[in-house]
Amino acid sequence: MSTNRFKRIDHVEIVIPSDEFDETIDFFSDVFGFKIKSRQGGPPDSQLREIVYMKLGGSVIELMSVENPDGISQSAFQTGYRMIAIEVDDMDGTMDYLEGKGIEITWGPKTIGESVRAEINTPGGLPIELREWW
Repeated sequence: MSTNRFKRIDHVEIVIPSDEFDETIDFFSDVFGFKIKSRQGGPPDSQLREIVYMKLGGSVIELMSVENPDGISQSAFQTGYRMIAIEVDDMDGTMDYLEGKGIEITWGPKTIGESVRAEINTPGGLPIELREWW
């Protein structure tokens, strides 16, 4: 029996205001190709309205529809998770694809060591890093 009990990151939770929830699901589905794995309602009498698990390859995100969540911090370096990163196989082709979908590139692409990195935002303003490794 292995002594390592931990296998992988199971999923990343992302809190989305309820009024942006369907648009965000469509964004992850239409832009990146995430597929809905599971969808369920939140507990009664809770700010949490709905939970959707979306899968892309071996990666899973959990989108949480929340009524009146706290806003996005304006600080680029606050304590906590900063952004989700998605690996791409061709940054130039990805930039063309995103521009064709009307998605603004908010930073980059820039070469950093043995990779090239860019950033976009979800419709609600959450940052997403795109990275091509060489």
